Amino acid sequence: ASKGKKKATGTRGGDSLRTARPPLPHPNLSAGDRRGARPPPPGGLPLLLAMALQGKKLINNPDDVVTEFIEGLVETYPGLQYLDGFPEIKVVLRADAVGGAYDKVAVISGGGSGHEPAHAGFVGPGMLTAAVSGDVFASPPVDSILAAIRAVTGTMGCLLIIKNYTGDRLNFGLAAEQAKSEGYKIEMVIVGDDCALPPPRGIAGRRGLAGTILVHKVAGAAADAGLSLADVAAEAKHASEAVGTMGVALSVCTLPGQVTSDRLGPEQIELGLGIHGEPGAAVVELQTVDVVVEHVLKQILSQETQYLPITRGSNAVLLINGLGATPVMELMIAARKAVPELQLEYGIAVDRVYTGTFMTSLDMAGLSITIMRSDENILQRLDAPTKAPAWPVGSEGNRPPAKFPVAVPPSPSMKDDEILSERQELSKQGCMLEAAIEAAAKELIDLKDNLNDWDSKVGDGDCGTTMYRGATAILEDMKTRYHLNDAAGTVNEIGSTIRKVMGGTSGIL
Repeated sequence: ASKGKKKATGTRGGDSLRTARPPLPHPNLSAGDRRGARPPPPGGLPLLLAMALQGKKLINNPDDVVTEFIEGLVETYPGLQYLDGFPEIKVVLRADAVGGAYDKVAVISGGGSGHEPAHAGFVGPGMLTAAVSGDVFASPPVDSILAAIRAVTGTMGCLLIIKNYTGDRLNFGLAAEQAKSEGYKIEMVIVGDDCALPPPRGIAGRRGLAGTILVHKVAGAAADAGLSLADVAAEAKHASEAVGTMGVALSVCTLPGQVTSDRLGPEQIELGLGIHGEPGAAVVELQTVDVVVEHVLKQILSQETQYLPITRGSNAVLLINGLGATPVMELMIAARKAVPELQLEYGIAVDRVYTGTFMTSLDMAGLSITIMRSDENILQRLDAPTKAPAWPVGSEGNRPPAKFPVAVPPSPSMKDDEILSERQELSKQGCMLEAAIEAAAKELIDLKDNLNDWDSKVGDGDCGTTMYRGATAILEDMKTRYHLNDAAGTVNEIGSTIRKVMGGTSGIL
């Protein structure tokens, strides 16, 4: 219930259990034991409680989740391959870039796992040449990064794109120094796009978040165009300095094999939460998505922190990223608010919009918003083709400055000249028909909650809402479209109203 941000319906500890289904019988129990409950496991009640609190996952051994993910990924996408170094070395690479004969700049990134599809999902022509995976939320070891560099780096050299976390910087940095000592040409770009926290007084700096994916795309396209290592690194650095991100979480993620955290209550959200579940800037009460989007954009574009070099009149790219358990519907609702907010409130022209799941935090519910200041070169790199499986298909191309809805084709039964210009004089039968329609519609409106409740016991619980929608529309159209003195014509118009607004089984019946 807490994931959906709904309050539990039970009143007392024992009462709430009455709504749950009895557990299925275990196939290994004897007939006499199959009474709706399994015997406690060895270890007694403490172990049973630990099992109950453990987050449910579709996995095998929690220690094997990363290697098994990689095996499934390369089975799904023929253009990907992995190095034969499991379980220590977990590297996904382009199948056509193996053996040191790669004739373009290799672009390598990575970090802890648990952020899928990042980073391995962005390996492919036009993006990353290889991705190095650590264990869940743990930086990959130096030898894994070195293995990736040796596997795909040719004479043009290698660019390492690193998120700003201590473990990543140390491991990738030491691997880079070792690779240089072996004769490889190496450059590094650090991405720290987090805008949630105030400017640091220490040395940690801003965290690397979903904006890193846009830097991958810019660097990968530059490398694919045949640029030198210095030029690819310069474009990646320019992109990293022009991007800002902030996340909002509705729940805390659950690591494989571990207990689900109860840090966030059912009516709370956390602003600025990190992608590893690190505490954010503040815990606040649950708000509507429009309010959340307004707050996040204000934080990213703050002139006090000046994290993002963007002002009124600038152009930008917008990325709405799901954190793992957020439906596409909710991401699109956020995008629908963010675009006009940027354009009308901040005077920023939105050149591209990318909405989807790019960099997650396992099963965390929530989203992050990324803004990157755009120019002609950045747009060219973002629009360049790529075969990386997780980059959104069809995302390339110019975005029109404004989108206007396409007009609905008129219905022959609902012509403009049929709209009543003034209140008609009703006959006795017309008055009776009006009273009957009004009484029936109001009764349906009053029954909305009861109908939903009854429907929820056998169906999806929306009958009352559907009926309410139809009844309110009928009352509205009756003022202007129904010729109530003509009973047959009025019934036809009621049918037209229902066809417009009522879906589901109720509407069509």
